[in-house]
Order: sequence, then structure tokens, then C-alpha cells
Amino acid sequence: MIKDPDKANYCDGDEVLLTATAEQGYTFSHWSGDISGDANPISIQSNGNMSITANFEACPTCIYVPQDYGSIQEALTNSQEGATIIVRDGIYDGPNNRNLDFGGKSITLRSENGPENCIIDCEGAGRGFIFEGSFEAPIGADTIVDGFTIKNGDVPDSGG
Repeated sequence: MIKDPDKANYCDGDEVLLTATAEQGYTFSHWSGDISGDANPISIQSNGNMSITANFEACPTCIYVPQDYGSIQEALTNSQEGATIIVRDGIYDGPNNRNLDFGGKSITLRSENGPENCIIDCEGAGRGFIFEGSFEAPIGADTIVDGFTIKNGDVPDSGG
């Protein structure tokens, strides 16, 4: 768990940002102890001695960007139905990190630590995601996208 600010002791009322970072093959599940919920990162206010646990669960279908695949689109293209793709903190740009297409598969695509830390920069050359479907290749009904900031998107003749 990462604490910001990282101090040995906190005074009552101190604001602390907690970030749970999973080892490969696991995914953050929820907080327990003196806080609860599944927001990650989470901001708390120190209140005396607190006991907080970050809980993780095995994720055998997890794929990590950039460790397993160098770009988000490569991970989407090569993943199986039902996979979870976790995108590590960073700025993702270039042609394989915009106009992202799930290819009709139901996939969970999420950032590891929220939209403040995981940015898709379209560089004015497209959009973040393409959610198009047809009878032959419908959009996956269980597709989830969570925790990204998308900036500098542009689609000519489509209003931005």
C-alpha cells in the first residue's frame, strides 16, 4: 500500500491518500478494517489509531499493459472473451493507444490506480474508444471501461 504523504505517524484530521497496488496475477478487491469500499486510490482522514487492510483476489485472466503487451490495443486484440486488462499508471499515446476497439469481445479494461494516473492521449488524431457493433460483431454486453482520462481526442467531421 502506498501512503501519500508517507509518514510514520499522522495527527488526527490529517488527509492521507491510500493506493493499493496489486502484484501481477492479482487485482485489488476492497478495503477493510477502519474503512470500507472499493475505490482505489482512496482519501481518508486520520482518526487516531487506524487499522486498514487492502484486500486482493487472484486474477488468472489478468493482462497487464505495458508488461504483457506494449500497447492497449495489442492487449485488446490478443485477449480472450472475459479477460481483465489492467493498464499501469502512465500516459499512453501513439496509434495503438487510441481508437481502441474491443472487437466485439466482453472485456474489462481498467486503470490500475484511477484516471488521475492513467491517461490516454489521442494527440488530436482520433478518439479514445470505438464502440461500434453490428449483427455479426456486436459490442460485448459485459464490456467495462473504468478509470481513464482521455484527452486531445479529435474526429474530423464528427463534432470533436
